[in-house]
Amino acid sequence: MNLKKILSNPLNVFLFIWVLILFTFQLNISYFFPKYTVRELLLPFFSIFYFILGFMTVKLFKKKKYKIKYCVHFCQRRFNLFILILIMISLIIVIINIVMFGPPPLMSIFGYHTTVYLEYGRFKGLLFSLLIFIFVSSLYGTKRISYFLKLFSITILLLYISRGNIIFSILTYFFLLIYENRITNKKLFYLSMSLIIIIIVLFQIVGEFRTGTEAFYNVLEIKDIYRIKNSGLIWLISYVSMPFVNLLEVSHYDHLFWGQNIISRSLPAFLSFNQESVEFYKSILPNQYNTAPSYLTPIYLDFGITGFVLYNFFLGAISSYVYHFGTNNLIKSIFITAISLIFFTDYFLFFTTIILIVLSIFFNKFIYIKGLNKCLK
Repeated sequence: MNLKKILSNPLNVFLFIWVLILFTFQLNISYFFPKYTVRELLLPFFSIFYFILGFMTVKLFKKKKYKIKYCVHFCQRRFNLFILILIMISLIIVIINIVMFGPPPLMSIFGYHTTVYLEYGRFKGLLFSLLIFIFVSSLYGTKRISYFLKLFSITILLLYISRGNIIFSILTYFFLLIYENRITNKKLFYLSMSLIIIIIVLFQIVGEFRTGTEAFYNVLEIKDIYRIKNSGLIWLISYVSMPFVNLLEVSHYDHLFWGQNIISRSLPAFLSFNQESVEFYKSILPNQYNTAPSYLTPIYLDFGITGFVLYNFFLGAISSYVYHFGTNNLIKSIFITAISLIFFTDYFLFFTTIILIVLSIFFNKFIYIKGLNKCLK
């Protein structure tokens, strides 16, 4: 079994995530979960159907192949300069936030008075984009530089208690290893198992610090049978299944916001203008503490069933194009990571993701040098 080929295909990942959503949903871990209806079956079915339709439609087109007259060379000096600039910008933002808000949220464990992690800091969308990119691009650095870049980005993300961005960083790096062919199938299997354990542990540690296990069980109305000591596993199950519950609730309404959500999500936080839709969304939730939207809720709030259908088709088509015809492995890795996290939120039109894609394009243009005729050895 070619595990690399299976995991590198966005269609396989998309199908696996939907199976995972439905499996965790039927576990029915919380008292506020709705009873099964035809709707629970139709939404996943049509999501999968239109995604596959878009994916296969683009696959039918064959891209014209051009004879390559040059080779591409990686420039380590340019890489170091590019990453140094990103590090400097990141440090400037961190320092500004310390001056404005005091110590980062994680410092509270050492007795410092800190701001709640959700309210701490400015320019976080840009900062998190830079840190994710620094972590992922460490794959291209020398051994010492690679270790430093990973440590630098993860340390700051931990200081901000940004669990989601840590997971996004790790997953993107994981997929980049596959696309760059830097790992064997055997090692990939063990790495995949280790990744699952790391994510569960991360959920437990960060969840305990940010919310507390008992508070988590109580506010999300977790059933007694699932109130186990290893809260990391229950955190993970809730993150996968509960956004789907919110999607089901939203699908009962036809109060449309005509692009407020998807446009606001693609902008920096201070430019967002979707307060009306956010308030409406929160008012209809079956549990006020469970606010994660999945990838379809924003588009459903904006355009209803029409947006639901077109968006799945669009994502399938773009996934197919990136997978079959794309040449930028960073963009491929970012996109398939966004697919891996469709259960939680829509990363495709997220400001952070847009910045990551822009950085990936500049990275390839700046770091690689075209050499005429024969490759240099």
